[in-house]
Amino acid sequence: LGSFRFMSQYMSFEVCFSLGFLAIISTVRLLTLQSFWYINIYHCLGLQLVILFYCFIILSFIETNRVPFDLPESESELVAGFITEYSSSIFALLFLGEYCSILVMSCLIAILFVNLMSVAMTIVVMMVLVTLHVMGRIFVPRVRFEQTIFLCWLYLIWITFAIVILILFDLL
Repeated sequence: LGSFRFMSQYMSFEVCFSLGFLAIISTVRLLTLQSFWYINIYHCLGLQLVILFYCFIILSFIETNRVPFDLPESESELVAGFITEYSSSIFALLFLGEYCSILVMSCLIAILFVNLMSVAMTIVVMMVLVTLHVMGRIFVPRVRFEQTIFLCWLYLIWITFAIVILILFDLL
């Protein structure tokens, strides 16, 4: 039952993620990260695609399984779940992997959306996004499983699809 829940949640936000990347690639018209870097020097995509920027922040919370979207594990409901099953070294590697995924998602959002003039600014924006991920546990209550699915299928997918259509017709 847990695997079906995970796959339905995973499919719902990956469709939104794919449409968001399609919108960004349609704006930039190139596929390399270096091209995003050069485009952001002259045009801040975060200002042009501010709605998509906020959608990507929500989707990064879902992708990294952080509160309020840490439903595949649900460690507090399942007596700490995987935390009780692993020893100290495997547990450390597991959480190191989770925090590395937060760093990668924050770096990706910083490169794709924010006007970056130097590497130091990239690191500052990345750390702000990492802090947002970590502080989410304090400020945001956990949502139920079906609320995450409804958020993705009823709101985020249509917002990202509308942005893709607007960009393809050069209305944005």
